[in-house]
Amino acid sequence: MANNWEEKNKDMLQKHGQELQEAIEQNLEGDQQGNSYISKNELEDMLQKHFNRVEEMMKNYQPKEEKKSISERLQERYEHYQEKLNDYGQGFTKSLKKRVTSVKENVQEKMNNMRDKVQDRITDVKSNANKFIQNGVLKLNERVKSFSEGIEQQNNKIKSFSEAIDKRFELNKEQENKPLYLLKYNENGTMEEIKSVNELRQMINKEDSPYRQKNHEIMDDSTFIKEFNTLNGDKAIILQEKDIQQPLVVIQWSENQQLKNGEVIPFGEANERMEKIAIEREKQDGYDKTRYHVVLPKELNENNQVSRIDMNRIDLGDGVYRSPIEQLSFEKNLSKQTMTTLKNEVSTYKENDSSEKQNRQEMDKSNSEKDGKLEVSKDLKKEDKKEQGTQREAKPELALER
Repeated sequence: MANNWEEKNKDMLQKHGQELQEAIEQNLEGDQQGNSYISKNELEDMLQKHFNRVEEMMKNYQPKEEKKSISERLQERYEHYQEKLNDYGQGFTKSLKKRVTSVKENVQEKMNNMRDKVQDRITDVKSNANKFIQNGVLKLNERVKSFSEGIEQQNNKIKSFSEAIDKRFELNKEQENKPLYLLKYNENGTMEEIKSVNELRQMINKEDSPYRQKNHEIMDDSTFIKEFNTLNGDKAIILQEKDIQQPLVVIQWSENQQLKNGEVIPFGEANERMEKIAIEREKQDGYDKTRYHVVLPKELNENNQVSRIDMNRIDLGDGVYRSPIEQLSFEKNLSKQTMTTLKNEVSTYKENDSSEKQNRQEMDKSNSEKDGKLEVSKDLKKEDKKEQGTQREAKPELALER
């Protein structure tokens, strides 16, 4: 698009240059000896002022309305240039005619010109002016090119921004009806609700809303949910239903720094981490109060809904329960399917963790063996060099003995 506009402007400037040449050809006169009434330098000065004026006009052009499309803006700029070039061209022609007439009629000025030896041949003045005009047009074309590139870059930025907005809109549109699992904490216990993103945003906008969140209107849904959990972790947490594919542990709060408020952890991993903390705290004769919740996927609910198990508290290190799976086994009457799933999560994580540790140990052993071989190799090289040095020192002695 911008390239087509460049071509149109190039043709327009070329035409303007031709009109200037025709104006000079028709209006520049000389005396009977073929000497021009206007010198090369004076005509060059007039042309330079003309081109400076044109360039300044291009530089300071301001579109009437920024919200127009790029094609409309380019067309508007083209028409503005065309109108101004016509005006400036007519102005140059009038100035040239006026100057030539003035010199012809002013005999004293002709005499002064003769005394200053300003006697340029009219053919030379016209030829020099044509070259000057060609160069001036080329410079203007470069200026137009820079303008068009600037417009193109601006258009690309606007296009990229618009595409990003459209993409975000599409993503938000996809998610706005997808259910979110909202877990709310208060003095009376824990509550759960299934809400859409839009319902949640509307809830936050209410004046009596207990939830803090600034500028959420301009956030995409993923950022909005992340920011909500960060700011309101002591009051509530949002989970996307699509992400609840396995049992999860939500840490409401904990006295232990290894467990973060609002942290969401797969059940198997949470059980392992909390068990290690409990064992460590038992050795220290202390315990850390921790309140957590277990969130279960739809498959473990007879109504095919995400559900939760509220645990009053676990004191990690007091010797009563070392892990969530122990506490759940004794305190909750869970279905066989749910209990089996939770135990499988624990055993699977332990197996994977054990396998990972074994792989690390084997890798460390392998690296250690490599390091050992390298050290042996270095020692052998040192011995070889030492032996070679001893042999070199022995050779002169043998020569002396002979």
